[in-house]
Amino acid sequence: MRVFESLKLTMKRRGRSRSPNNLRRYYGVQDCLGGLVGDGTSLPLQTFPLFSFPCSPRLSLWAKHLHSPRRKYSRGRAAELVQSNQHRPPCLNPGHKRARGCGDGSQSHGPTPLNTRPLQLSPCNLTRLHYRELRRGGSRRRETELAGAMGTVLDSHFLALTAIVTVGYQLLFFIVTALLRFDKVTDFAGSTNFIIIAILTLALKGAWHFRQIVLTVLVVIWGLRLGLFLLMRILQWGEDRRFDKMRDNLGKLAVFWIFQAVWVWSVSLPVTVVNASDRNPSIEARDIIGWIMWLVGICIEATADQQKLAFKNSASNRGKWCDVGVWKYSRHPNYFGELFLWWGVFVASTPVLSGAEWLVILGPIFLTLLLLFVSGIPLLESSADKRYGQLEEYRVYKNTTSPLIPLPPAVYGALPAWFKLAFLLELPLYNPGPGGDPIS
Repeated sequence: MRVFESLKLTMKRRGRSRSPNNLRRYYGVQDCLGGLVGDGTSLPLQTFPLFSFPCSPRLSLWAKHLHSPRRKYSRGRAAELVQSNQHRPPCLNPGHKRARGCGDGSQSHGPTPLNTRPLQLSPCNLTRLHYRELRRGGSRRRETELAGAMGTVLDSHFLALTAIVTVGYQLLFFIVTALLRFDKVTDFAGSTNFIIIAILTLALKGAWHFRQIVLTVLVVIWGLRLGLFLLMRILQWGEDRRFDKMRDNLGKLAVFWIFQAVWVWSVSLPVTVVNASDRNPSIEARDIIGWIMWLVGICIEATADQQKLAFKNSASNRGKWCDVGVWKYSRHPNYFGELFLWWGVFVASTPVLSGAEWLVILGPIFLTLLLLFVSGIPLLESSADKRYGQLEEYRVYKNTTSPLIPLPPAVYGALPAWFKLAFLLELPLYNPGPGGDPIS
């Protein structure tokens, strides 16, 4: 048999006897799994991936011999030998009686076609599985495993990897901002960081399930839209007033970039964990609900951004606050859309989560707290109160317009103050004046 001839050459170089029985013993065919499963239990092919048997590396050496540059036969020729019955080991030949040590150790009483036998966990069938894997693209599987191993060097969920990438990316733009006093790329750096994390984790894992692809595409679409919009807007306006007090204070500027790095890494947690997971349950109602939430959220956010930009660019609206379109129903509809879409991403990731992976809920929670209490609504409310707080029209607008969740002004204005506080997030932080007056 030509396959065994190539193995005999290897045995000859090592100075060992080249009898068929010694070949089987040396390469683990005789007793590789002896004692592990001794009853010939039938197992599926997926139980034994290529080159990953738990018993001995000798079977792997046998298969790897066909891939080495010094092999006697090419890979295509090896496949032809496997497909030919007369070049297989005796126990794999339908017309040959089972040899001792092949299969479950019993003697065959006549030829039995291979396709009528159950797939037994026997040394000879393991050899057959190796060659089957070679014919089905074992090299491609090894490439996928290597790609996944690159991403799991630090941890299996890509948490450390994404943290390192995020810190490095934000540090690069922080240095540019601090040295050149150039803050026009701040929001662009944050938005594009989401894209990098989503694509990187998907590519490194290599197992591209439908759910992983959908969530990655959703994050990429959101990041591209927001990043390009904010970049074009700041280039048109010329400056970002948020950094007026930070440009000369390196400490405050560093704190801002640290918050941005934490924001990117934590909010990306659902997508990161989903892309790193090996679980692939079927599409559920939670997936559909999450995708719909993302679609509604990005539509509201994009509409609000465009309406406010058009309002600010109009010369007739100078000195006025934006109260057109969706801004009639919410004082911050863009933030509502952003929160809604990221909670949708989390909902769509829940079918994959298990155990401690549910901690990814900290991502949308952190985003919610950040916008409600730190750098989102509080800053804009304070700025608007200083500019328009003396105007009666602005006071009426603020008292009849929801701070976040869109509602008709007639409905919101008629609600009691306790209901607005408890369910609609009309926090005292947004009305610091006496009696809840917007004037500070």
